[in-house]
Amino acid sequence: MLGPRGVTRARQLRPLRLWPRRPWGDGSIMASMQKRLQKELLALQNDPPPGMTLNEKSVQNSITQWIVDMEGAPGTLYEGEKFQLLFKFSSRYPFDSPQVMFTGENIPVHPHVYSNGHICLSILTEDWSPALSVQSVCLSIISMLSSCKEKILSDGERGKRPERKIIDDHQIILFMFEHVTRIQRKQNGGIMRPSEVSHDDTC
Repeated sequence: MLGPRGVTRARQLRPLRLWPRRPWGDGSIMASMQKRLQKELLALQNDPPPGMTLNEKSVQNSITQWIVDMEGAPGTLYEGEKFQLLFKFSSRYPFDSPQVMFTGENIPVHPHVYSNGHICLSILTEDWSPALSVQSVCLSIISMLSSCKEKILSDGERGKRPERKIIDDHQIILFMFEHVTRIQRKQNGGIMRPSEVSHDDTC
């Protein structure tokens, strides 16, 4: 069928965007993935989880690699300690989980953290869901560290493969609810007590 000026409608249609062949190339990132990351980036800047701050310098060159500065929660074994989390996103995000690890000079001594920074957390592998987000991962890591009762090396550092830390959806929802409650109390001039931070005894 001919359109205006004799041009067929087929030529007027925009070509479909195919899935990138090289998922790690910045130039082949799909618009939907980039839009999702920009949305999460803005959310992390405006409403960061407790003790976490986006390192804005880390996203100046690439939106697919972030560094999040983290401080140990008050009343925990890691109180006052400063850490850094490295997030890497493939072009299949959020269908594939981000790669997340501790980086920098200070790696937390924890049963589910390797000395090289790798984290054994179930939501970063088989329990990942596109409904989760960077904030969900951050809150899970906060919960993982906050619930630890003793600073010991992972089983992997002693010659065994460490079991992944399993944090179910209920725990994530609970922690996110407490995060929202904490923000509301700050807005109302309230002060959160260390005892109001959720701990997981399965660590």
